Amino acid sequence: MIEQKVPRSVNQLIVIKFLGENVPSTEIHHGLQQQYEAECLSRTRVFEWCKCFREGSERVENEPHDRRLRTSVTEPNTDHTDALIRENRCITINKLEAMLSISVGSVEDIMKYHLHYRKVNARWVPHTLTDVNKMVCMQAASRLLQTFEDKGDAFFLTIRVNRGLPQDLKEECKSLKCGKTTFRRKRDILLQSWRDTRAVNMISTIYNSSMVDVQRRHGQVKKPVCIFKYNMFIKGVDRADQYLAYYSLPQKTVKWTKKVALWLINCAIFNSFLVFKNLNPHSKLKYKAFLLNVAKAWATDQTVVAEPAADTDLV
Repeated sequence: MIEQKVPRSVNQLIVIKFLGENVPSTEIHHGLQQQYEAECLSRTRVFEWCKCFREGSERVENEPHDRRLRTSVTEPNTDHTDALIRENRCITINKLEAMLSISVGSVEDIMKYHLHYRKVNARWVPHTLTDVNKMVCMQAASRLLQTFEDKGDAFFLTIRVNRGLPQDLKEECKSLKCGKTTFRRKRDILLQSWRDTRAVNMISTIYNSSMVDVQRRHGQVKKPVCIFKYNMFIKGVDRADQYLAYYSLPQKTVKWTKKVALWLINCAIFNSFLVFKNLNPHSKLKYKAFLLNVAKAWATDQTVVAEPAADTDLV
C-alpha cells in the first residue's frame, strides 16, 4: 500500500485545528515557527485559520470556489497576436496592447506562455527553431568548420594595437615614409603595414601585397590592394565608425556620463545625415558641411539651407 504524503501546509492546519480552541493564536504561530521554520504559514494566515476553526469550520483546506473566466487570454487573441508579430517582428508590447484592447500582462502572458516568443535584437523570434532554421544553422556551422580545418589556427587570427604583428615588422613600420609599405607572409596569411598619415596594419588571406593607384583630390596615390578593396566594399558599422572618427564630438573628460551623452549625440547626427542622403539621393552635401549646417541651426535657432560649402569636399 502506497503512503500518500500530506502537504506541510495541511499539516500545519491540522495542528491549528487541534490547538485552536485552548491555545492562544500567538502561541500557536510561535510553535509553528519553531517546527516548520521557513515553511511556516504567515502570522496573518495562522490567525485567520484559528478564527475559522473557533467558528465551527471542519475543513483543513480552502473552500472550493468558481474562478472568473479569462476574457483576455483567449484563442482568438492569441491567433491575432501571432499574426501581428509575424507581420511586424519589431512591434512593441504597448502597440499590441492598444491594437488588441487587453492589458500588458495579458499580452506578455500570450507571448511568453502560449506563443513562446522572446525578444532578440529588437525582434520577436520563436523560442523553438524551425526545421529550416536548423538546416541553415547546420550549413553555416559546416562551412565554418571546413574553413577552420583548411586554415587551422589562422582562422582565429586578429590584429590589435599592441599585439598581432611580428616585432621586426613593428620596428620596420616605425621608419616607413608616407606612401610606403612593408609586409610579411606565411603561407596564405599576409601581414602588411602601410604609412599614410599614420600607420595602417592589415591582415589578409585573399590579397597579395601589391599596390594600386587611387585618385585623390591632390593627385594619384598608391594604396595596398587590400585597403583599396576594403574601402570599396565597406558597409554598415565600419562605415559609421569611419565617419564618426573623422569629426568626433566627444572630448577628454573624467565623467563617463558626458562621454556617453556626446557619443549618442554624435551617432544621432550621423543617422540624420544618412536619412538626409536617402531622402535627397542627388544631393552632393558632404558630412562636414552637414555638421556645419546643424551647428548653425542649433546656434541661431533657425533652419539652415542644406548647401555644400566650398571647402568641405573631404568626406
